Amino acid sequence: MQRGLNMRAIGHRKSESSKSEPSKSKHRAVARYNFYGLTVEVRARADDASMVLIRELDSIYIRFIDKRGCRRETEADLIIELAGQERCSFARLRSGLKSFSFDGWALAELVFVGADGSRLYRIDGGSDPFGFQTNAYYAVLAFVLSNLDNFLQIHAGAVARGNSGIVFPGESGSGKTTLVLSLVRAGYKFLSDEVCLINPSNLSMLPFPRSLFLSRDVVGLFNGLEIGDESSPHTEYERGESLGGPDRKCVVEIGKHMVSPWGLPINIDFVIFPKYQRGAGAELKTISGLEALVRLISSGNVLNMTHPGIAKGQVLDNISSLITGVPCFELITSRIDEAVKMIGDLYGRYLL
Repeated sequence: MQRGLNMRAIGHRKSESSKSEPSKSKHRAVARYNFYGLTVEVRARADDASMVLIRELDSIYIRFIDKRGCRRETEADLIIELAGQERCSFARLRSGLKSFSFDGWALAELVFVGADGSRLYRIDGGSDPFGFQTNAYYAVLAFVLSNLDNFLQIHAGAVARGNSGIVFPGESGSGKTTLVLSLVRAGYKFLSDEVCLINPSNLSMLPFPRSLFLSRDVVGLFNGLEIGDESSPHTEYERGESLGGPDRKCVVEIGKHMVSPWGLPINIDFVIFPKYQRGAGAELKTISGLEALVRLISSGNVLNMTHPGIAKGQVLDNISSLITGVPCFELITSRIDEAVKMIGDLYGRYLL
């Protein structure tokens, strides 16, 4: 077994489930996460499915675990109660927080509004554990992004080298996760493979180190890379355990020694749009700032633009400022080692 390397399976299945109200069952486990001051608490009821899921969420959000745990006296901004026997979750939002991530979700039903303005939702998890897992994960992520929209949010991978970094905007299948992990193997620091958070005041990046989701065909590419570390709560799991059908992936925890330091602002030096193309060599093409801007907006990669009530003009101005200040490229490749070398050569051409 690799030291600290953790992969778990997740899936995407839908089915019907009976409705129920939150119970007063005793909780067997409680986890608390802190996303840049936004706190999320997850409570597992006394059933096996809930206990398994809270461990899954800890694996996905391990780098956001609040070390002070649930000893804090203040109530979390979002509390999710996992009801595994009913295959559903209950999410309670503190008053004053944005709820559109639940209001527009077909699987979430508003069941109660408190006198203080808090809102309680029931989230259908389907009749099997995979839908239960996926929907609970999505509930946390969607809520967090909805209420962190003071940051620019780009659907992208991101890595750092010292205090300089690279953004890789891309859709699923573009190869951004494989590229990010290959750069980490080459010595870069991990920021994210999914959401790039950018401070609009100085256009610097911050880490959003959610664990990686890797498909089975990618797992074998990184057999020699120790990704996790001894702080991982799930080191008993072997690489690739529980891999199932074609719609399931492995969760890979990123060790804290591979994540860029939380307090270090990362300047954006390059924006690179990856494009995996089977049989291609490796080609890095310069693109204009206007083309890069059009790609970001038209593809929906600027996540803030989908948030109701957002000042879209301000978001567009911030993205324009970012794009006009850095060189932009398209990377077409199926040869990951050549791609990593090309990216390293950029620093010699532009910054040294």
